[in-house]
Amino acid sequence: MHLPSTKIWREAKIGRAHLLFKSLAPHGRHTKRPLHQIPISTMTPIPSQATDPKLTPFLLLAKSAKGKAAADLVSQATAAPGLYNYGELLETESIKALQGGKEWEMLRLFAYGTYMDYKGNSDAYPPLSDAQLAKLKVLTLVSLASIASAHTLPYTDLMSTLDLSSDSALRVLIITAIYAGLIDGKMDAATQSFRVSRTKGRDIELSDTKTVDKMLAILTTWDAACTGVLQDIDDKLRDIAEARKEKEHADAAHAAKCDKITDELKAQQEKSKGKGKGKAGFNDDAMDIDEGAGHEGSVGSGRNFFGLGGGNQERKRKNRGSNEKKR
Repeated sequence: MHLPSTKIWREAKIGRAHLLFKSLAPHGRHTKRPLHQIPISTMTPIPSQATDPKLTPFLLLAKSAKGKAAADLVSQATAAPGLYNYGELLETESIKALQGGKEWEMLRLFAYGTYMDYKGNSDAYPPLSDAQLAKLKVLTLVSLASIASAHTLPYTDLMSTLDLSSDSALRVLIITAIYAGLIDGKMDAATQSFRVSRTKGRDIELSDTKTVDKMLAILTTWDAACTGVLQDIDDKLRDIAEARKEKEHADAAHAAKCDKITDELKAQQEKSKGKGKGKAGFNDDAMDIDEGAGHEGSVGSGRNFFGLGGGNQERKRKNRGSNEKKR
C-alpha cells in the first residue's frame, strides 16, 4: 500500500474538520501517549488547505444561492479548472438544501467518488461535460495512486479503468494531475507504468468509518515510529552529555597532574641553584685568605695557609737568629 508523505498527512481531512498534525506536542514526545488514545477534540488543527482561492468565490456565492442557482453553482464548481476540493462547499446550507437531487450527488461524487462510481450508476447524476469527465478522471487517478501496489500503476490498468483510448491521452491526464500538485511520480516508458512518489489527500466523508479508521491506523503507526526516533535521539543526547562530562573530568585530572609535575620540576631547579651558589662562595673566601696571608708569593702563601710550608719558614728564621748571636 502506498503511504503518502508527511505533507499529505498535514492535508488529511475528515469533513470540514481537517485533522492536521503540525506536531504531536503536547501529546507526543513528553506524554508518550499513543495517537489513538488522544481525543480528536484536543488535537491542534492547522488551517485547512481547502480554503483554496479557487474555491473561495463559490463559497461566497453559496451563501446567497438557492434552488436552481445553487444547482448551477455546483455545475460551475465541478467544471472549474484547477479546483479539486469540495468538502467545504458541501457543508454550506444552500448546497445542503439540494440533498436528494442529482446536483447534490454530483458534488459528492467529485468530493469523495471516482469515475468507476459514475460508470456504475450514471443515471444518478446529471450529464457530465468533457471538462467534468476529465476532472473526475484526474481525481480517480489520485485515488488509485494513493492505494497503488508497490507504488506502481501500469498503463494498461489505468487506460482500462479510466476508459482512455491511447497512451498519449493517459500521459496528458497524468501531467495534468502532476501540474495541479495532486500527485508526484515518474512515467516509465520502459515498463509502461507510472511510479508514484507522492499523492495529495482527497476529501474524506465522516460517515466513511472504514477509511477514517484506516487513516488513523496509519497515523498511529507513524506516531509510534516518530516516538521511537525521538527516544533514540534522547538516548544519543544523554550519551553525548555523559561522554562530555567524563572528558571534562579526565581533562581536569590531566591538568592537575601536569601542574604538580611542573611544580616539582621548579622546586628541583630552585634547589639546584641554591647548591651552586654555596660552592662558589667557598672558593672566593679561600682565595681572599690566600691573598691576604702570602708574603713570599702566591704559591708559598697558599701552602702556608693550608699548613703545608709554614713550619720550615719558622725554623729558618730561628736558625738565622741563633747564628747571628754566636757571632
